[in-house]
Amino acid sequence: GAFVDLGGIEGMIHISELTFHRVKHPSEILSVGQALEVSVLRIDKTDNPKRPEKIALSLRVLSRDPWTEVAQQFPVGSRVQGQVTRLQPFGAFVELAPGVEGLIHISEMGAGKRIGHPQEVLSPGQAVEASVIAVDPANKRISLTLDEAKAAEAAPDLAAYAPSARAAGSGMGSFGALLKQSLEKRR
Repeated sequence: GAFVDLGGIEGMIHISELTFHRVKHPSEILSVGQALEVSVLRIDKTDNPKRPEKIALSLRVLSRDPWTEVAQQFPVGSRVQGQVTRLQPFGAFVELAPGVEGLIHISEMGAGKRIGHPQEVLSPGQAVEASVIAVDPANKRISLTLDEAKAAEAAPDLAAYAPSARAAGSGMGSFGALLKQSLEKRR
């Protein structure tokens, strides 16, 4: 993390509280002597007489959460480009935007072929194009696939939501038309 002088008292910004995206070292974002605006997360009492309190600070709290508009930015069925950040035995994480990572599960990598480990298909740092198959902003999860057939299945069928010709002519019609008929009957 980074230690911050608060005017005679020292606080610390944990590396996870610097920004929404991953950083390996605070020097990627901060420099010695830099003036900052921070938020105090908590103040904990300690048994150390030299430092009776530990002050936890955050820079991240003051910035906009990139997950607030993820559903609009990466809708289900859309093609996205990103960079593989890390591999796990169960899949590969892909950075789609700063602070926003999606997961390509190992079952979504082989296009029907069985894969033993994601490193058989992808490597860290590799640019990749995938399709979004699920978005869960509340849990900060985006599911991706490399399988084109699955991507087509995940895309929403917009024709199902379009107004049909039946609504304009015969059939039930719109709620407004039904209400108008009901009012005319009462007269």
